[in-house]
Amino acid sequence: MVREELGVEDTEELLEQARRGSPDAFSRLVRHYQSRVRGYLARFIRDQDVVEDLAQDTFVRAYRGIAEFRGDSTLGVWLLGIARNLALMRLRDESRRRAHETEILRTSLARWLQERAEGDGADPAEHERTLAALESCLEALPEHSASLVQDYYFKGRAAADLARKAGKKESALWMTLLRIREILRRCIRTRLSEANA
Repeated sequence: MVREELGVEDTEELLEQARRGSPDAFSRLVRHYQSRVRGYLARFIRDQDVVEDLAQDTFVRAYRGIAEFRGDSTLGVWLLGIARNLALMRLRDESRRRAHETEILRTSLARWLQERAEGDGADPAEHERTLAALESCLEALPEHSASLVQDYYFKGRAAADLARKAGKKESALWMTLLRIREILRRCIRTRLSEANA
C-alpha cells in the first residue's frame, strides 16, 4: 500500500465514515497511517516480518474498536497506543520464551551432570558416548561459535555483554545461539547413531 496524504478535515470525515462501518474509509485511513505505525513499531522490534504482523494486528484491532474511538486523542496517537501495547506483549512473550529456553538447557545440563555424578543406574557407557559426542561436536564448531557456547553456557556470561563485545544486537546473538544449539543437537544425534550402527 502506498501512503495516502490526507488533510485534517479529510481524516475527520473518513473517521466518521469508518465509525459508521465504511471499509473503504478505513482502508484510506490505513494507507495514511501505515508508515507511521510501522516506523513506530520498528523502534522496538528489529524483525521486519514481526513489525509487519504487528502493524496488521494494530489495524485489525483499530477496525474492531473504531466505533468506540471517542477522539480523546488524535487517531494517530490512538493507533500508536494500540501498536505500543501489541509490541509490549510481543517483547514480554519473547523474553519469557528466551528465559524458558535457557532454563531448560541449563536444567537439562545440570540434571545430566547430577545423574552422571550419582551413577543413577543408567548405562555409564551411554553417558560416556553422549559426552564424547558433545565434545566432538563442540570441537567441530567454528572457533567463534565454540567460544560463544563456552562463554554463555559454561561461564554464565550475560547475553547483553556478549552482544556488546561482538558489536551485535542482543536479538542477533540470541538467534546465533539458537542456530548453534540446533547444529549441536543434530550433530550429537548423528554421532550417536553412527556409534550405535
